[in-house]
Amino acid sequence: MKYLIQFLNTLSYVTIIPVQGLITVLAKVSGYDEINLAGLAKYLPLVGILLGIILAFANIALGLMHVDLLLKPLIITILWLVITGGLHFDGLMDTFDGLACHKDIEKTLEVMKDSRVGNFGVLSGIVIILVKFITLINLQPKMQTIALLILPGMARFIELYAIGKYKYLRANGSGKIWHDTTKFTQDIIIGLSMIIISLVILTKIFQVNLVYLSASIIISGILITRYFVYKLGGHTGDTYGACIELTESIGLIIINIFFNC
Repeated sequence: MKYLIQFLNTLSYVTIIPVQGLITVLAKVSGYDEINLAGLAKYLPLVGILLGIILAFANIALGLMHVDLLLKPLIITILWLVITGGLHFDGLMDTFDGLACHKDIEKTLEVMKDSRVGNFGVLSGIVIILVKFITLINLQPKMQTIALLILPGMARFIELYAIGKYKYLRANGSGKIWHDTTKFTQDIIIGLSMIIISLVILTKIFQVNLVYLSASIIISGILITRYFVYKLGGHTGDTYGACIELTESIGLIIINIFFNC
């Protein structure tokens, strides 16, 4: 019961899926603390896999309804943003606002914490939305479904990697408890196992080789985490969100260029 509550807590924290009532009921039955956020990072890839399933089924349903070829990817792009409550998207914009100020790390972190969105934050958000929309348009139907199924899970595996691997830059913050309670090696093995299992299942279903595709996306994601370490010396909750958005978007570009068949 504890692990189910932890997973649901993770799902509740990073999406708008209404599971809080279920968490409360399960917590009362089991006696587990329903607001305990410790050790949740390892569930992020599983949350991503669930999001991918939702997006893929929505995409298939829209196709069966013969929705216009331009309108369908637009709806999926909006759903992709809405279902997470814009949490990671907000982190992306805050991150690029901070990086664009070209100041020392303390000033950069101060700008990132500002609730107001600056020019570079808006521009980064527009670019990400356009990349997702345009790349989804250009994908063949089968690869469209595969991309939606694998990218959210892989991007959140990259987030898990960043959370456990690198220094957390703030004394306090929404991501600190995630960082402080992550057991890096153990949680990476758990997260990677979830990704591998999902890839094996998808390989069987779609009869495609996903090894090179998935490896290229994960390598790209790790390089993204390293970029923020290079620029800032570590990570914050905002850069975790940026890692997700950038990994998903770059993953879509990679699939378009090399695997769209």
